[in-house]
Amino acid sequence: MNETVSPPDARLFLTSHCPHCPTVLAGLTQLVKEGVIGRLEAVNIEVRPDVAEALGVRAVPWLELGPFRLRGLRGPQELRQWAERAHSAEGMAEYFRELFGEGRLNEIIETVPKSPLGMDALLHLLADPEAELQVRLGIGAVMEDLEGDPALQAVAEKLGQLT
Repeated sequence: MNETVSPPDARLFLTSHCPHCPTVLAGLTQLVKEGVIGRLEAVNIEVRPDVAEALGVRAVPWLELGPFRLRGLRGPQELRQWAERAHSAEGMAEYFRELFGEGRLNEIIETVPKSPLGMDALLHLLADPEAELQVRLGIGAVMEDLEGDPALQAVAEKLGQLT
């Protein structure tokens, strides 16, 4: 990991009865011990439903890891990969690829203007000749939604080079 970039923080939402939450929690705890993650917050939504509700958490495990919001069971190696991807456009592109695959287009539309890596990640996916059809269609939908946005206007020249 690049030493000039601080490791991402993580926040895990769980319940006392979730069968997958202990696996995710153990994996994240190990990454904190290794310094791959800077800080870990665990939120039991049975005790603090207000925190979960504010973020729209409906099922657990649900994880914020740096800029990523990940759902479901994730093994230790996958958690490590997401932590290592947290500060790169390529990492954000992989996250968007996963969101497109899960039909979570609105989350991408919300993320792109807020994230300094968002537009670069879309361009990275657009430049990939192997990108799946759902990814290409999703990029088109995001671009359409961002019409007139300064972030999209700023990359107009790069878009022209890709077409």
